[in-house]
Amino acid sequence: MRRLLEKGIYDGQVSVFALATWTRTTLTRSYISVISAYDTHYDCKIKDTK
Repeated sequence: MRRLLEKGIYDGQVSVFALATWTRTTLTRSYISVISAYDTHYDCKIKDTK
C-alpha cells in the first residue's frame, strides 16, 4: 500500500512538472509571437511616417 501511495505522489509530481514545463513553453511562444507581431506593426508605422 505504501509503495502504491509513493508511486501516486511521484506520478503527481511528474505531471505537475510536465504541466509547468508545457505552460512555460506555451507562454514563451505566445509572448514571442506577440512581440514579433508588435515589431512588424511598429516598423510599418515608422516607415509610413518617414
